[in-house]
Amino acid sequence: FCWMSIKTIHRCTEWSTEAQLFASALSVCPRSLKVLNNYAQLFLETDPRHAIPFLDKAIALHDEYPSAHFNKGIAHNNLGETVEAIQSFTKSLEQNPNDGRIRLLLGGALLSHAKSLLNDNQVEAEEHLLQALKHVNDSIENVDAKNPRTLHLRCEIGNALSYDGKDSIRYCVSALDANRKTASNNIDEDVTLNLLGIISKQMLEFDAAIEYFSQGLKANPESYDILINLASIHSDTGNYKEAKGYFEQAEKLDLADPSLRAYLLANKGWLVEKQGMRLDARKMYAEAIDLSQPNPHPQIVTNLRNIERYCEVNHCE
Repeated sequence: FCWMSIKTIHRCTEWSTEAQLFASALSVCPRSLKVLNNYAQLFLETDPRHAIPFLDKAIALHDEYPSAHFNKGIAHNNLGETVEAIQSFTKSLEQNPNDGRIRLLLGGALLSHAKSLLNDNQVEAEEHLLQALKHVNDSIENVDAKNPRTLHLRCEIGNALSYDGKDSIRYCVSALDANRKTASNNIDEDVTLNLLGIISKQMLEFDAAIEYFSQGLKANPESYDILINLASIHSDTGNYKEAKGYFEQAEKLDLADPSLRAYLLANKGWLVEKQGMRLDARKMYAEAIDLSQPNPHPQIVTNLRNIERYCEVNHCE
């Protein structure tokens, strides 16, 4: 106890936080696998870059230590380093093949990496998606068939692979049902409802899509993705007034990322262009391109170019 001696008081001051406790333990036992791993674990969310060297030390001491590989995978995943995350999760899974958490995170990392490859290497992207599908299916069949996060991921992977939309919807609906019955592994329901809306729209089931998006917006009234998707589907179905309203709601959000505002302007530009307001659309496309530099989306550039050509001939005012 801290009142027992001067020396103990000093130690209690050192150990006022978990980080200080493990840092003190490291100074005494610098080769302790458990201390290295636990110290690194404290920083996985707040400073994952700081955590990695300590996990590397643990792995150098014992390469078959699954917790260090698992936590290193989390650190890399939180940094957006999906290749390194996949390598670490794979190594951890070799030691714990029945651990559903590892399969879930490995599947998620594979999905994220596949998405980054879609524009440049579709063959490799599909290979990663199929690997993700295998891990997630194994987790559902052999570990936990009612884990909301695993079910949501299965829905997302199936959609990315362009599998049967009804099959993906079944998994998303199951994820929502499971989420309402458990206090662990919870998902953000607005994210799943948004995905259900996207899949329904792809299946040309517009009424169902609008219903899912609307439910998602009730769950999270400030969801940028859902507001844009609601605006877009109303624009596509000719409900311009409703589309305008959702775009305006999205514009009121605090969009710190310029790419989000650029995407909003591009879609709103298309809405007003369809209504014949080409000069307004031209301004929106131009601003979207400026915000997207140095790599504006080719479709926005094409839309702006088409308006400029039209106006050269027809003298827009």
